[in-house]
Amino acid sequence: MVEEAVGMAKNPENAGFSLIELLVVIVVMGILTSIAFPVIYKAFLSGNTVQRAAKQLEADFKTAQNMSVSMGGGDMSNGVLVRRSVFVVFSTSANSYQTYTYEDTNGNGVRDANEATQVGTTMVLPKSVIFGTAAGVTANACWNNSTSGTAFGVNGGQPGGSVPQGCGGSSPCVEIDSNGFPVPDNGSALQVGGTVYLTNNIDTFAVNMNAAGLLTVCKWPQGAGAWEIVR
Repeated sequence: MVEEAVGMAKNPENAGFSLIELLVVIVVMGILTSIAFPVIYKAFLSGNTVQRAAKQLEADFKTAQNMSVSMGGGDMSNGVLVRRSVFVVFSTSANSYQTYTYEDTNGNGVRDANEATQVGTTMVLPKSVIFGTAAGVTANACWNNSTSGTAFGVNGGQPGGSVPQGCGGSSPCVEIDSNGFPVPDNGSALQVGGTVYLTNNIDTFAVNMNAAGLLTVCKWPQGAGAWEIVR
């Protein structure tokens, strides 16, 4: 019986890993983890950064809508209609945007100088995030059938005062009326609403406002082939 037990212990089929083999496996796993983790973690943080920027823009749009609703569309003053609205103006060169309240104080229907007041601070995108889309992303968010471009198009025109440039060109903007809806240019039948695209050149997020003021956030992850609705 003793000899039989000894024979079993020496049988290679019953042998386990030696301590040295286990240590080698642990060291190799540690090296692989140290190489892969920074890459994965960096990609995770990068994706989170652009997503947070999109959520912040969505929140700021909602704030602008609520602000415009609370201001009211306008009232009569000295026999003229004093119109009020809120603008969100984008600077694509500075990767920032600003919110302005507007009041047509003289009632002439023209956005004269000093009729706009900036509200709050200028919002600057995180360092790794820019306006636009990553390579290979189609600017047709969020339902893969809109062609609103890299930001809001010619909607409204600039309010007077210290606003940089008007809607379109290097400083697109959106005017929001007392119903919380985006306003077309001078009440014309031009496309109303639009989409702002944000990217870190890896993932792309989009914040879309339709004609009824409904906000939708969607994303185009790296390597994807279409837009995905976030909410």
